Amino acid sequence: ILEAEELQFAPRWLCKKVAQKVLEEVRQELQKGLISPSSSEDLFHCVVERTKNKLCSFFKERIQPVINATGVLLHTGLGRAPLPKRVREAMLERASYLTLEIEVESGKRGVREASVARLLSILTGAPAATVVNNNAGATLIALASLAAGREVIVSRGQLVEIGGSFRIPEIMAQSGAKLKEVGCTNKTHLRDYERAITEETALILEVHTSNYRILGFHEFVPTEKLVQLGRKYAIPVMYDMGSGNLVDLKEVGVRDEPTVQEKWQVGVDLITFSGDKLLGGPQSGILVGGKEWIQKIRRHPLFRALRPDKLTLSALEETLFIYLEGKAWEEIPCLRMLKTPPKEVKERGEKWIEKIRTFAISHLEFKLVEAPCQMGSGALPLHQIPSFAVAIRSRRYSVDTLAKKLRLSLPRVFSRIEDDWVLLHVRTVLPEEEEKLWKALERALLE
Repeated sequence: ILEAEELQFAPRWLCKKVAQKVLEEVRQELQKGLISPSSSEDLFHCVVERTKNKLCSFFKERIQPVINATGVLLHTGLGRAPLPKRVREAMLERASYLTLEIEVESGKRGVREASVARLLSILTGAPAATVVNNNAGATLIALASLAAGREVIVSRGQLVEIGGSFRIPEIMAQSGAKLKEVGCTNKTHLRDYERAITEETALILEVHTSNYRILGFHEFVPTEKLVQLGRKYAIPVMYDMGSGNLVDLKEVGVRDEPTVQEKWQVGVDLITFSGDKLLGGPQSGILVGGKEWIQKIRRHPLFRALRPDKLTLSALEETLFIYLEGKAWEEIPCLRMLKTPPKEVKERGEKWIEKIRTFAISHLEFKLVEAPCQMGSGALPLHQIPSFAVAIRSRRYSVDTLAKKLRLSLPRVFSRIEDDWVLLHVRTVLPEEEEKLWKALERALLE
């Protein structure tokens, strides 16, 4: 079996393990009369074919790099923010032993996220910071640390659901805090919060609706008013920012997305946000705030369960250094994609068209079309990014088949189907990936 030509694409050790499992399955099916091959040759081919199929599935299901031509800059299914080159290099360099949780001078055990916390304090202005594995974890541990067994006041219009059906009320229930809803879906007033305050109130929570917006007849209480109310009753105010943002997006036409720095300056006590969305770093949940609150969070038993590993912290540290150096718009891929003028995207698309023309594939139709992009991952839900895509289709394959062939190519290419065309969005393909894209596209069309 191992010498069969059909199995030579996989390592021998893997073929052996898979073939052994297939043989056991076939024996059981023979004993039960589920299969009855007419000859030993048929049986041999049956085992080889099944082994081949299982091996192919094994390779298809492995986590592999892909080319994102979907037009979604932060695609959750494709790993959200692509990391900057220097961040990837830093992770590779620090994959061995490193000064993760030790003080160099004394040689004693130190604080795992100390370096990252210092950088976050410098960037945001908050006196203290810490990091966990994602923003849902950050929200969970913050509520568990500051409000377990007591009430947390939240506007009904901010009871958001994030990806994977995780909801603020459910996270709050897991934390042990008691949800106290105020206001209506579209309107919440300051008096609604004040009326809800009792001796059992532990926290006022504002949730940034980063993945949707309420338009029309609506009103929400400004953060600074909530801070004043919190000060009046000695109740801390927490701001769950969700997508997180350290740069002013007004220069790219986004006027309703606050920065972490702005929220800290108005006086909130604690801010939580993601590391792998607008920040452009690795998956992580970042908490910045007053020393008293961060210390409580770090002492909570959940903290060890939610802490990030050395590669995440290394990647986040290097990402934050990019911000400190003032190079975020140039070096953070998702920000660079967001800022690139449509004219430059169109010029790249025209070059793609010229390249595809050299394929000289008779059954292929292609053209450059206007096609807006979106940020994705629950960030900037109303912001359409003017952009361009190369639209292709084939007289030989359906658009579904063509898109699938691209997904199964090496490297894998993820596209978008729209109006019976396969769209390859130019903006979300990194310039250094273009040559790989051509090869994958040509192979998919010629097979």
